[in-house]
Amino acid sequence: MRAGRSLEKPVPTPPASPPAETGNAPKPIWRAILREPVAIGLTPLILVRPWLDGVTYPTANFYFVWGAIVLACLFVARMLVKGAEPRFKWGTALLAGFWLVGLITFATTVQFNLTYRAVIIWAGYLFLFLAVVNGVRTRASFAIVLTAFLASVLAESAYSLFHYQYILPLVRETILRDPSLVRTRFGADIASAELAHRLQVNRAFGSLLYPNALAAFLVLSLPIVAAQAVVALRELWKKLPAPPRDLPTPWQHVLTTLAFWFLLAVVAHLITEAIGMFEYPPAKHAVWRHGPLVCLGDGSLRRAGWGYLKFWSITTAGAPLVAAAAMSLILKKRGYRVLWLSLRGVLLPLLLVIEAAALWLTFSRGGILAIAAATALSAALMVAASMRAARIRGKAASIAAILLLLAAIPALIGQGPPPPAPEPPAPAAQTAPPAAIPITKEGMDLTAADLMNPASFRLRVSYWQTGLRMAADNFWTGVGLGNFGTVYPNYKQPGAGEVKAAHNDYLQALCETGIGGFALFMAFWAYFMAWAAARIYRETDPAERWTLVGLYAGLLAFLAHSLVDFNFFNPALAFFAFLAAGLFVSRALLNAPEPAPAKSTARTAYQIVALPVLLIAALICGMGLRVYIPDLMICGYRFLAVGDDQKLDQILSDGQFFFPPAGEATSNSKLKAIPARHLGGLLPDAAARQAIGSFVVREGNPPKVRRLQPEEPVPRSALYVVTDIEKAKQQILPYVEGWLSMLQRADALYPHDAKLAAYFMKWYDLMVFALPDGDTRSRYILEYAKWAQETVRRSPREFQYRTALAKALWLRANIETAPAARWRFFQEGLEAYKQAMQLFPASPNTTRAYGRALVNYGQAIEKDAERGSTLAQDAARLINEGQQMLRRADQLQQGLPL
Repeated sequence: MRAGRSLEKPVPTPPASPPAETGNAPKPIWRAILREPVAIGLTPLILVRPWLDGVTYPTANFYFVWGAIVLACLFVARMLVKGAEPRFKWGTALLAGFWLVGLITFATTVQFNLTYRAVIIWAGYLFLFLAVVNGVRTRASFAIVLTAFLASVLAESAYSLFHYQYILPLVRETILRDPSLVRTRFGADIASAELAHRLQVNRAFGSLLYPNALAAFLVLSLPIVAAQAVVALRELWKKLPAPPRDLPTPWQHVLTTLAFWFLLAVVAHLITEAIGMFEYPPAKHAVWRHGPLVCLGDGSLRRAGWGYLKFWSITTAGAPLVAAAAMSLILKKRGYRVLWLSLRGVLLPLLLVIEAAALWLTFSRGGILAIAAATALSAALMVAASMRAARIRGKAASIAAILLLLAAIPALIGQGPPPPAPEPPAPAAQTAPPAAIPITKEGMDLTAADLMNPASFRLRVSYWQTGLRMAADNFWTGVGLGNFGTVYPNYKQPGAGEVKAAHNDYLQALCETGIGGFALFMAFWAYFMAWAAARIYRETDPAERWTLVGLYAGLLAFLAHSLVDFNFFNPALAFFAFLAAGLFVSRALLNAPEPAPAKSTARTAYQIVALPVLLIAALICGMGLRVYIPDLMICGYRFLAVGDDQKLDQILSDGQFFFPPAGEATSNSKLKAIPARHLGGLLPDAAARQAIGSFVVREGNPPKVRRLQPEEPVPRSALYVVTDIEKAKQQILPYVEGWLSMLQRADALYPHDAKLAAYFMKWYDLMVFALPDGDTRSRYILEYAKWAQETVRRSPREFQYRTALAKALWLRANIETAPAARWRFFQEGLEAYKQAMQLFPASPNTTRAYGRALVNYGQAIEKDAERGSTLAQDAARLINEGQQMLRRADQLQQGLPL
């Protein structure tokens, strides 16, 4: 124990000193880069991670897991072969312990599938931390990873502002023109209250799906950017008086200037084109527009409009030339080193301003409070470290400068209290679902009332109260990693908000992994933050101290924000948290003296440890493939959208159009038309389409409907009108059977996904009520009951699956001819209704379904029972109990005390 601690004891970095001059020429930069395989491998993962948010496409997270495992195994292989000593052993052991507890929760998990996937994701975090801590060992590797991180931050921050200003209004306008896109993109026929609020309220979220998620990403990175800006400006200030040493030759000067100008021109062109499409939209008859030229439909070229020409001249033509000229002058007079420092001194403060603006536009109260608290605590640590290290005159001025710079971070973000997350308040009484907010192109700005509204915090309190009840009931074992949202309805009280995550990562860890996992999770971060604080406190070099304190403050803000959100259970965010933690350890140990060679017994111990780590790495890769392959089949082999269920939802929605309940097709005109672009999933045969319907388009002003001829091309905006819905059912049934058969082959590869089993159940439910009585309908009822039972087996704690099972069992009873079998299925269905109510006691709908089932079952028994008999008394008891449940459901609906 003592030996391990002595190896990990924070070692102060000696003050930086200029390298001794030698006659050897410096090594080329590209050679130093090629010698860092871990840093090179991390770069694409870092650059791509924010753009695959990990929630929309959950299985795509495995790409990052596999990448982290491969990079970590580069070091683990050295452990196995040479007995190399790992760094930060005790911290890594605590994180590995948390993962092992999550693995143990397989024994008690309430849903195998979610725990299976969560174990894979958390293994990715463990291997990522292991790879960064042990694979980033030089200044070159640290610079590569940090540069990739800053580039990713710049791209996400800039895009979030662009998305806020232009793309959100465009999305709203598009939905107003074509409401069916809500179903295509969001899986709803109309915008729900929550979805409409997200679309309508003007808040920045970029590619991270939620404003609070973007805020978490920014609070982690903003202190790092601020610290790097200070380091760059300090180095530039020191280098300016010194004579230049790396002046370019004339040819190097010309080539560097041209390359710099070309790069700036390309970036400026892309930005100009993106903004110009919204600020200066091209004419409708234009085919394309590049710079000052516009190509018309007849192939002729014309000059662009004056407004766009002025904009283009400044951004694409003028700005890159001015910047390249300034760069050329600095390079010629001061050399490459000063040029690099000058670029950092300009770009990093600019990035800091962009990030601060983006954070403010998220309107995340938790994010801004978190970074303010982290700034204050980090400033205190910085002052303590400076007072300990400084032994020269001017110490007071240095401390004042530190406080001023750190205090400037919240000032950049804005003044005044930030607004709460725009979530609807939980009303005391609710007699109907909340109405959706009307969507407009301009959106809705937050008002002063929104700024002061405590509804968001009250909702979080309701989540936490429910989570504490869940944790108390599952104190030792937890409900299984990844299963908070599955079990939440079982503990939800009337008036509490609907949610899938606890909005407190520490409480969620307690609920999912029990007290053991919670203790290890907290111990890892407590150990890390204490070790990091001690390392900063002992640092003597100001530049190193700034780098370390930037990473420390970012992680501190992220951990604080995790008290009110679910950052560690969002893969895109947790990835960067463990990356930053690994970078801190790597930087802290960068200049530490090499430990003495390990004894042979220690090397043997490391080799013994390496073998199971490699086996676990292989196991996790195999576990990921078992899920990845069927998900890839289901999504149509779209490699960047693996795990996306939009295709499943869209085809089911189209099935609801083609399979309306029997007798409703002729009475409801809305069931007769469908967007033409939806036909590919269920009816790819062109001849079959012509046999049961036709394509129509709306043209003219006012628009009139025109039927397309068979030889005419079908535009994307066309509608498909069904002329014979009963014939359409028969035409489409073979395609539906083929679609479900393919899904069942995919399901057989990994038969644990409850959502996929429920998808089969929904299809058979749909077709059962659309088809007349007959052998086909009876077969579908049997399939419906089979998949309902399978869904409950895969996820026994979800109330909606119990309700569906009850419905399926009652349908199953109706096709039985033997009375004993009929009553047995009725009783099993009644028990399933009761279990659904017990799993979600705060739901008026499940309580009402159980009450109606009791009444119906009692009335059915009453018809066959003799008056005064025991059977008649049972029937009366059931009817009375059912009526009590119906009254209870009304009380729950109205929010009245029970």
